[in-house]
Amino acid sequence: MVRRGLVNWVRCRTILGVEVLDPRSIRRHALGTGDFIGNLEGAAVSDIVRRGKFLWMPLLDGAAAADGQEADGVPKVALMAHLGMSGQLLMQGPGVPDEKHLKVRFRLSPRDGMPDQLRFVDQRIFGGLFVTALVPTDDGGPGGLAESPLPLIAEEAAHIARDPLDPSFSFDLFYQRLRKRRTGLKRALLDQGLVSGIGKSTPTKLCGGPGCTTPGLLTPFAGGRSSGSSTAPGRSCSMPWQQEEPASIPSTSTSTAPRATSTGPSTLTGARAAVQEVCGGRNPLGHPPRAVHEPFFPHLPGVPAAATQRPLVAFHIESADFSVP
Repeated sequence: MVRRGLVNWVRCRTILGVEVLDPRSIRRHALGTGDFIGNLEGAAVSDIVRRGKFLWMPLLDGAAAADGQEADGVPKVALMAHLGMSGQLLMQGPGVPDEKHLKVRFRLSPRDGMPDQLRFVDQRIFGGLFVTALVPTDDGGPGGLAESPLPLIAEEAAHIARDPLDPSFSFDLFYQRLRKRRTGLKRALLDQGLVSGIGKSTPTKLCGGPGCTTPGLLTPFAGGRSSGSSTAPGRSCSMPWQQEEPASIPSTSTSTAPRATSTGPSTLTGARAAVQEVCGGRNPLGHPPRAVHEPFFPHLPGVPAAATQRPLVAFHIESADFSVP
């Protein structure tokens, strides 16, 4: 969304002036404020490119044409922007008051009906701007999502893999690289060197995990404990929480206490099945699943004690006790 907006407002315009209001926002530009401004003033923005969370604007010497035509030549440097958690790139007119957390202001060549200031606003200063070199891509394809398919990428983003929205993204190559990993599937999907653009909650949905009403797109890859394991013949490729709940959960506990059984559907049936499948009936800390009877609410005068209790199945997972109806 940010890239598409900048394409309409900034592409093929010339940077006439740069004002750095907070040097912390250009801390990644090692040569300082003077060099940052000197590299940008008079440069024309030829395109807006994105790969993962990195956004860069390839720069050309000289001014772009007044009618917005593309400038000639192959860019060698680019203005890199990383928004962090709170960064924004805003187009504003000269009459608009400065934002409270305005860090850098760019004055652009005029164009009819468009504001002439690009402002970088960042409250928490996790993001930043810097000028970087452009290098050839390792696969010869475009650097990322862009209007012109130049096989160039910002040097600091060269280690970032393509995201699935990139037209040059290859699922076959992604599958081959995924099969070589010897790690958990979720951990592999969060590796920006394998695939970019996937957040922390997305892998669970991709694998058909809890909260997903349909089988995941990557369900066939999730049959084993690691992304590189293969599925044995005759074994289902579905995730543990997609399998039917067993009639009982075996336990290695030597306790003789009576075990409780659940007579109704459980909202965390998948969690119990996952613990059994992955840990062989034991939780990650080595403690067996256990059934307990706990008060559902404190005993009230005049209410039979039996009415104040209900069976609960509790699992000790990662040092926290979760009670499951």
